[in-house]
Amino acid sequence: MRRLALVMLTAFLLAPAASAAPPFQYKEFAQGANVFFTNCPLSLPATDLICHDYSVWYVRFTAVADEPPLGPLDRSGTPFVAQFTDDMYVLHPDGSADELRFEAGFTTDVTGFYDKTQLASAHMDGAAIHMNDVDFATGTVTPNGRTVALGPFTWTAASSIYTFGNDGPALGDSPRHRSTRCETLNANFHQRFTLGYVTGTVDGVSISVYNQYPQVPDLQPSDAPGAIFNNWFHLVDLTRGCV
Repeated sequence: MRRLALVMLTAFLLAPAASAAPPFQYKEFAQGANVFFTNCPLSLPATDLICHDYSVWYVRFTAVADEPPLGPLDRSGTPFVAQFTDDMYVLHPDGSADELRFEAGFTTDVTGFYDKTQLASAHMDGAAIHMNDVDFATGTVTPNGRTVALGPFTWTAASSIYTFGNDGPALGDSPRHRSTRCETLNANFHQRFTLGYVTGTVDGVSISVYNQYPQVPDLQPSDAPGAIFNNWFHLVDLTRGCV
């Protein structure tokens, strides 16, 4: 199972209720940079193989989801975080996979810079990440005692700025407007990002020794594992009582 490398953080949109209800609203902004890499070959293995897919994020992100009215998101007051994920699974020769373990951690104890206007570069100084086991079935997050040392990471754009709306790489299958007898949905997405290359270390090992996932293979450069992004999402979903 290959993990799709998304350009930005995605959100789980709540399913609307079956009965009439006030409109559900979701707002999100995400600014920063990320990179995806793996210890597995990018082709399918001849035998079962234990794989680790990793990601590093330098990002500030805020989302609110509730019935209106929703206040504004605090963009300037939201701190940047350093985040690391480790997805461990068994990859089979047919491309299927069995999940073994998912770990994630973050810290606000990090410094760096981010070019939110030109999206030309970003940098994150080193940070210590205390990791957690994440159970997707129950939503339980449990500290596991592991600490990952991220060295400095630098993102350098190798593309011009790509601009998308609802057709972008994240949540790209959402219609801008949908109206039926039971539901009216309006979604307004703004996605701006550059693709580029990244240097950095994890526990003292350069990420250059790993295979690196392209962020969006359909865009150039098609092998770029990093992205620098500035994104905004707003969704309003009104459901009516339908049997």
